[in-house]
Amino acid sequence: MDNNELDKILKEKLKNSILPPEEFKNKIKNKIEQEKISINAKKFETKNQKINKIKYFSKYLSMVAMLIVIITVGVNVYVKDKENKDIVIIKTITPTKLESGAIANDSEFIIEVEGKNTNIQDVQKSLYVDPPIDYIIEKTSNKDKYKLKFKQNIPSSTIVKLQYIKDQITENSWAYQTSDKLAIIKTYPENQSFGVSENSTIEIEFSDANVENFEKHVEIVPNISGNWEHLGKVWRFTPEENMILEHEYIVNVKSGITANKKTINEDYKFSFVVGEKYNCLQQEKASIDGIITAKTGKKITIRCIDFSDNNNNNVKVEIGKFNNISDFEEYVETKNYSKANMVEEMNSKIQVESDYYKSIELKNSLSNGFYVAIVKNELGAEQFNCPIQISDYSAYVMETERDVLAWVAKKDELMENVEVEYLGRKIKTNSDGIAKFTEITDNSEEIKYLKIENELIIGVYNYSFERYPTAYLYTDKRLYKNTDTINVWGFIPKKMFLEKIENEFYIKLGNEKKHKINVDEDGNFKDVINIKNHITENIGVGLYYKDSEISSRYISIENYELQNYIYDVILDKNYAEEGEEIELKVKATHITGLIVPNKKITINTGENKEFYDKNGDLIHGNLITETTGEDGIAHFTVKINDAKDIESAMYPFYQAIEIYNGEEVEYNNLINNVDIKVLNRNVYSEDKSNNDTYRLELHKLANNKNTDIYNNLEVLY
Repeated sequence: MDNNELDKILKEKLKNSILPPEEFKNKIKNKIEQEKISINAKKFETKNQKINKIKYFSKYLSMVAMLIVIITVGVNVYVKDKENKDIVIIKTITPTKLESGAIANDSEFIIEVEGKNTNIQDVQKSLYVDPPIDYIIEKTSNKDKYKLKFKQNIPSSTIVKLQYIKDQITENSWAYQTSDKLAIIKTYPENQSFGVSENSTIEIEFSDANVENFEKHVEIVPNISGNWEHLGKVWRFTPEENMILEHEYIVNVKSGITANKKTINEDYKFSFVVGEKYNCLQQEKASIDGIITAKTGKKITIRCIDFSDNNNNNVKVEIGKFNNISDFEEYVETKNYSKANMVEEMNSKIQVESDYYKSIELKNSLSNGFYVAIVKNELGAEQFNCPIQISDYSAYVMETERDVLAWVAKKDELMENVEVEYLGRKIKTNSDGIAKFTEITDNSEEIKYLKIENELIIGVYNYSFERYPTAYLYTDKRLYKNTDTINVWGFIPKKMFLEKIENEFYIKLGNEKKHKINVDEDGNFKDVINIKNHITENIGVGLYYKDSEISSRYISIENYELQNYIYDVILDKNYAEEGEEIELKVKATHITGLIVPNKKITINTGENKEFYDKNGDLIHGNLITETTGEDGIAHFTVKINDAKDIESAMYPFYQAIEIYNGEEVEYNNLINNVDIKVLNRNVYSEDKSNNDTYRLELHKLANNKNTDIYNNLEVLY
């Protein structure tokens, strides 16, 4: 079959069909040309070889013709730079807004997939979208479904094609068309944007260029003097003077606008804030979901952080109410509160807690329901908004990598037979008020929302299944010469893995190639690393499961002399009180294994003091030198820092204790160290009961020997 015959077949088959993309046709042409060149180059082949080659070439052309014919009768091809084999299977793509066979201009699309541990990147690699409008893909509460959202409205009378691509071939495709209704496609500035220039223009783009009586149907609040200009589908407003900094402007396009006998029947609003420094106040979230929950009749307090220079305490709080829990949940997820009905501007007062932290107390209580509180400055610019729910229900939710447990009460009594819903599953609470969802989380590392009798919602964090439990890695010492070997051992808690374990554990030194290790049934392992190509450096030893690092430890490689000792830190307990004096022991052992008496050892306690070392360098901390006894142990008394002595007392901090060789004639760099985690009461609520509860939990944690991984001390206030 020659090219003319092929063209003839294609012309017959391609009538009234969609042609394949140019990329695919060029790829086929290049392949044919390469085949021709290959045949002509072999002039000295035998006759049979030539015949076979020509038969192969004809067969190849026939296959190409058949492939193109199949494609053109309903399957499009999209060629990607990289192959995408069996990453994910797309089953269906469904619009969220479909009416009378047409999709809305602002419709989103739900993508249902198959495949293990799929992610957003997998879906993107398997998807082709036409026309090329910018979009994002998000996970949904269902692990097998994703949401595609365009960054702007789809133009009217536009066909949207979404294709599932596998091995560069379209496996399936979906096509939807927007209606020809009159609609607003996009605006500038975008809705709820901030940092807008004070001399910016305002633009509104319609789906039709022939909009009538536009200026009679649009208003800007507060009013600005200026002129509207008609530019095709776009109407542009140019202010005569600069807009006010730190001020919110609302543009309202009223219903009734017409174009070519098509009408917009609903108001369209968008808002923006002028200036970069508008949001001097930010909400201080007390929980991961940021929802303020209170019982009926209780007054609401909104905690916030003030970044303003003038500490302006005049704020306005507007309250909007949602009709149902679904609209409220949508707001919590998207921060779009447009479905809330504005109720009132509520009286409030600000209580100053510190230079930055403030509390906004609403003077009136709210009835049961779901609300948004919109906090604005005295100029009317929105600072932030936060969700509020009022209910007689209260709940505590605990999550692990796979399971979620909800504990429900109502008016201080545990509630039995209460419906709890999470990720599409519904469970009734037992007699202890507990509902337990097993194997429920979706690996998204996102917050999803649990509902209680449609009267309360709580955010739950979904862990990633790809995270592995903590493994333990040790080396025989921290400091090595570049001619030494490193003895490595440790423990991997195999029983805590959430997947079937394969025998793929590795050790890696620095940037060298990792090597496989043997791990016994109980999870124990040991290994030896020969140091090479490392002169002087601090370097990491990594423990890997497949390609994921599950533990690491840093060592130093130095070309030192006279370092013949190993120093081990011994702690009698793994917690201490803030300000308490604790006993710390350091044991010195010769590299031969013999204990070393009468050996000087120096520690730096990390106390908030300054001194100069023998080289004249300024050092922070406090040096203490003791001598080992007959048992090779030196005893130290260390005072744990008080939070009031630390500049960042509002936050947790660490007190590091460093161990040095005390003999000046020997190597005197850092030998070992231990970090002490210091917690203080200023981080937590002034509610003493809360402090006591947290203190109790820390004591439980501190007494759990499994938490003492690196000889850390848990310090309690």
